[in-house]
Amino acid sequence: PSHATQGMTSLTAVPASVCILRSFLTEEEQTCIRSFFASDLAELQSDAKNSKVGLRVETGLATGQSLQGTRYEELIPIARKMFCSSAEECENTDLKAAIEEAIKKNDWTMNVLVYGEHGSMEPHVDAPFTPGDPHKVFGSLNLGLTVRFFAGGVSIPLASGDACVFDAVKTFHGVDCIEPQTSPRNLGLDHLRLGLFFMTASPCGKNLEPAPASVGLDALSDLFEVSSDDSG
Repeated sequence: PSHATQGMTSLTAVPASVCILRSFLTEEEQTCIRSFFASDLAELQSDAKNSKVGLRVETGLATGQSLQGTRYEELIPIARKMFCSSAEECENTDLKAAIEEAIKKNDWTMNVLVYGEHGSMEPHVDAPFTPGDPHKVFGSLNLGLTVRFFAGGVSIPLASGDACVFDAVKTFHGVDCIEPQTSPRNLGLDHLRLGLFFMTASPCGKNLEPAPASVGLDALSDLFEVSSDDSG
């Protein structure tokens, strides 16, 4: 076991501060998202192969910047669907309230990381975008290789298509390891883990550029469309 799981008695139990959505994405949806980031993956694949850390995809988004008006706004229905689904499943009162607050704001930003088979991330907690804010709820989508996500004292396996929602300010979290040879066949991520991390946009985030032409996620957006009154 790695630094994250040494001395731990449970490797699969899910702490109350984390909500897991198994098989959240279908194979078709995973393929569509993978195609969306095809050029980024091609650019990072060589570096990720032997990297011991996750590599950030250069999205061009400022810290906390809203996805509205950018090439990534077609991913917004995915973020909303993930948060709404987790609000329905979550049994932790504090986390559920934070998720529901994020849904009400309905304004999302995103980070994207690529891991190779040797990648990991030291356990940590995040600082909030706004000083004094007690929460920073992350919604994480996993595509490709299975990741051992360390959170709340345990190491949780997240397979391709799984989603995870947690409070990054209050939950000690990181990446324990990446499991080789676990990516779905024909997905095109045989040696990579693609992680999408959605959270509420910050009021300080600025839309720096006009949106380029659509990149073809219309069908996926339709699949994930959630009505405005569906707050879990």
